[in-house]
Parts: sequence; C-alpha cells; structure tokens
Amino acid sequence: MNILCTVCVRAGSKGLKGKNFIRINNRYLISYTLDVAIKSKLFTHIVVSTDSRKIRALKKNYKKVDFIKRPK
Repeated sequence: MNILCTVCVRAGSKGLKGKNFIRINNRYLISYTLDVAIKSKLFTHIVVSTDSRKIRALKKNYKKVDFIKRPK
C-alpha cells in the first residue's frame, strides 16, 4: 500500500510571520515536521506544497522529499 504525506506550507503566515524559519535548537521549525515524517517510515512518499522559494530551497537537505510550487 502507498501512503502519501502532504505538508502544505504558506510563505506568508497570518498569525506568526515567518514561523517556518524560526530557529529552535538551531533548526528551522519546518525541519522538525519533515524529519518526523521521514523517521516515522509510515509514508511511501512525502510532498511539500509551498509558494515560498526559501522553503523549496530546503530540497538540497531533504532528498527523500519532493517540493512542488503552488500558486499563492
């Protein structure tokens, strides 16, 4: 069975600006989400859907995750 994990990330947060790039213990907040998804081994495919170039630039750190551009 194939199980898809989707992580939807907006560039402009309304509540806390730039929250995905807040550093906690020298790691971005979004990194915790992706690391847990990978380490869980529950998913056969992990996709990040985002309108942010900065988030898509994380692709180099996450070879097992696909990043797709979505419209604002």
